[in-house]
Amino acid sequence: MATTLEGSIRRYIGLASDRKPGVAPLSDVAEIAPPVGSTFFESDTGTIYRYDNGAWRVPESTDQTNVLLGHILAELQRIHLHLQLKDGIKTDDVAI
Repeated sequence: MATTLEGSIRRYIGLASDRKPGVAPLSDVAEIAPPVGSTFFESDTGTIYRYDNGAWRVPESTDQTNVLLGHILAELQRIHLHLQLKDGIKTDDVAI
């Protein structure tokens, strides 16, 4: 893999139904492609796309990312339970 400088990336926000920059428009007007590493956030779906090699792609999460997110979720659930117990809420009523 070659090193790529991402010093001039662009961040776009739009809807899932919006045409993403750099994708061939219906007209004959040529459009300049976004710099590699640019992102497009779909505000209605929460999906983030990354521009790479002429296409918008959803980055795949790695197993390490999923494990880390699982640990973060478990810790937040413990904090939530602790705060509920501190406020005198019965643990039978707590959904984790």
